[in-house]
Amino acid sequence: MLFDILPLRVVPPLLFGGIVYGLIGLVPEVAVYWKFMLTLVLFNLATATAVLLVSIVFESTSVASLVGTLLMLYK
Repeated sequence: MLFDILPLRVVPPLLFGGIVYGLIGLVPEVAVYWKFMLTLVLFNLATATAVLLVSIVFESTSVASLVGTLLMLYK
């Protein structure tokens, strides 16, 4: 889990948020910036956890893919 969570679920949103935050003209305050980054990371962790749960529950890959897609559309 350590090799999945840190490099795939935490680092990419931090890189994405660091690049995009200033480009789209959001509020230039440090507290608001870190709140935005925390939101990105937590959302990424929540969706990864939901998809992992779906992959554990369903034995068939096709059914898990369908349910995972529907779950992400619902969120």
